[in-house]
Amino acid sequence: MNKLAAYLGKRGVAMSEDQFFALVRETFDGVAGKDLYAEPDQELPTEELDLLRQGGFSIKRESLGSDDPVSRGALEFSALIATALSSREAARLLGVDASRIRQRLTGRRPTLYGVKWRGDWLLPRFQFAGTAEVPGLNEVVPKLDSSLNPVAVARWFLSPNPDLLVETGDGEAASPREWLLAGHSPKEVARLAEDL
Repeated sequence: MNKLAAYLGKRGVAMSEDQFFALVRETFDGVAGKDLYAEPDQELPTEELDLLRQGGFSIKRESLGSDDPVSRGALEFSALIATALSSREAARLLGVDASRIRQRLTGRRPTLYGVKWRGDWLLPRFQFAGTAEVPGLNEVVPKLDSSLNPVAVARWFLSPNPDLLVETGDGEAASPREWLLAGHSPKEVARLAEDL
């Protein structure tokens, strides 16, 4: 077994290196597109290029490496999809029928968060803990705007939020997921979800 497959397996991703690479390639093509990184000197009119040069701007495409926000977003989306549960897997985990999961995903007020991928629903793992869903999730998900980018939703659920202070000596900020798992009221998280 190669290193990547071993690494993915430890994180619950049951796919080969080739399958994972195909997912990453598909994600990059979908997120970044082929024209996102076009060469400026081939895309802009001569007059605009001259003005940019006169202003001291570089017209060469520069690689941002690991700081490239598009690449980071595409990689995060690939990880989100690779680790997500299918509606069948979520149903098994929660001990319900797969049709119940689909109802919760597609209702007028969804109570589970899902991403439509290749015609199927995938449920990101941040909304599950062990063999249950995160407590209060059914109050938070309906408040999320359905047009939000899945990576933005995952980042929001998993990032410390200064409006969610945990009563430890320092008053540390908790992520929405941590807040809910600690048994705090979901009403505060639901209110924050409305503002995304």
